[in-house]
Amino acid sequence: GAHPDGAPLGIPANAETKQWRIKAHAAFDPLWGREDTSIDDYERKDRRYAAYRWLASKLGIEDVKRDCHIGRFNIEQCQQVIAACEGVTWRDIDIWHRGWKATRNYQQKRRHRRKRGRRNRHG
Repeated sequence: GAHPDGAPLGIPANAETKQWRIKAHAAFDPLWGREDTSIDDYERKDRRYAAYRWLASKLGIEDVKRDCHIGRFNIEQCQQVIAACEGVTWRDIDIWHRGWKATRNYQQKRRHRRKRGRRNRHG
């Protein structure tokens, strides 16, 4: 695939890597409903976001937006995607993502409280 200006979406690959990327997408994309016509675009976008966050956590990728793209993966990473997706459903990812958001929100509130507390003590 390519961007509208013709720049590649991922890192160009040889034939074997391309085949593994296709297999990785085939294992991963159904989890968030890429082809599911019963899901509206807004829901599909939310599901895709959650699924890529889940995948990044499984592969140990910290910067989801920058680094978690199957089009950038090598063969070993594609094989890890396939293994991670085996037996997983959207429900599993949704449950994981709800927990991730709750933990993230809790941590953000805690940091905010600490900052506010520091200001009050010194000020």
